[in-house]
Amino acid sequence: MSAVHLVARLCGTGSIPQYRQLASKLLSYWESPDIPGDSADVFKELVRKIKFLDATSLPEVYLNAMRLSYARYRNVLRSCPEEDQYEKSEEFIAPFLLLSHKFAHSQASLNAPISTLEYIAEKGAIWAVENAPDNLEFLQGASYFVVRVKGESASSILLRLEEAGKNANAPPDSETEDIGDWELYYEYCDVLRVQSSKLKDAGCMKKGKSTPAPNRRISFALDDEHDNLEEQSLDTAARRRSSRLTKHQSPSYKEKYSDD
Repeated sequence: MSAVHLVARLCGTGSIPQYRQLASKLLSYWESPDIPGDSADVFKELVRKIKFLDATSLPEVYLNAMRLSYARYRNVLRSCPEEDQYEKSEEFIAPFLLLSHKFAHSQASLNAPISTLEYIAEKGAIWAVENAPDNLEFLQGASYFVVRVKGESASSILLRLEEAGKNANAPPDSETEDIGDWELYYEYCDVLRVQSSKLKDAGCMKKGKSTPAPNRRISFALDDEHDNLEEQSLDTAARRRSSRLTKHQSPSYKEKYSDD
């Protein structure tokens, strides 16, 4: 039995107090190239067991797994020679983006609680801003969740995120000056403004539909339901960052995953 199977069995029983933390750590490796490809069913079963033990803990488990995956990306990037970091960053961040997409898509069925999407869209984004500038790229993963949050929920997240940005001394938004990864923050806010005008769904998306995880500066996980989000966001932002919202397809996982 592999180490992945052993750890999954241990934390899936709930027999130790730290089973949630252990589950987050294991799930953070779901898209890691270091994990055998035949371990997918183990991860799926672990999620089902966590839901059975305490379904209310799943949003936190997911978010912590994303943070751990992102931390590994940052560590690998820092260990890379500075002159190679830009070229290698998309390759290094891919496991984090794929994991974020997988978690967000698992909440796509009609019987999945939208609270998980709202939790990560808010808590993940605020954590990224509060720990800026190093963690602003985390917004790329959180974007898979925020595009599925609508109405008053999006409005309330926007207010709290703008307050976090103010407290973090976010530079003024600019069409002409380079503000670095803070552009991700302003793009995230733009999408929340667009989503605020939409009615909140009872569910999230049609069950069982999978979309590839794009590999662009910030993802926003566009799919059939959100085909016009890019255009609306650009209108809201006066098309100031159109080059960054250009779609670029990346390698994506091929399995269909539904967390229900």
